[in-house]
Amino acid sequence: MSEPPLDIARRPANDSDDDFLFEVFFATRAGSLAAANLSDAQIRQLMELQFQAQRQHYRARHPDAEIVIVEIAGEPVGYLNVESTEERIVLVDIALLPAARGRGIGTRLLSDLLRAAVARGLPVVAHVETSNPARRLYRRMGFDEVANDGAYVEIVRGPEAGS
Repeated sequence: MSEPPLDIARRPANDSDDDFLFEVFFATRAGSLAAANLSDAQIRQLMELQFQAQRQHYRARHPDAEIVIVEIAGEPVGYLNVESTEERIVLVDIALLPAARGRGIGTRLLSDLLRAAVARGLPVVAHVETSNPARRLYRRMGFDEVANDGAYVEIVRGPEAGS
């Protein structure tokens, strides 16, 4: 017997979501500092600095991007940060809390984004850390790796891939 489909809701992020956005950032990245011999307070402080730096970088490079909070049963579980232009759709960032992973949520979010891109005849572009296990998901969804600088891989899925 299969599980019922997830009721995924999306809403625009607002200023009251800043703490949640940091929570997701922290949950997805703090583990990388576990071996750094830092106190919990030091790790949190470093993560706060990295979070602010990332936000500034995203705003500078993608000023028209929109952050959407992803909810399941009224509870926020992640977010999408997407910039849409007349030439392309940029998946700036996508992140889910660890408890929300492996449930098909990311696949569904990407599928919906790709469907919208195909309808508009636009490619979807993203940059993914080379060590990110989600690269398998992107390959499965038809993305091609077009550049690799050692730290990040640029991926693209053209609208014809969904035809």
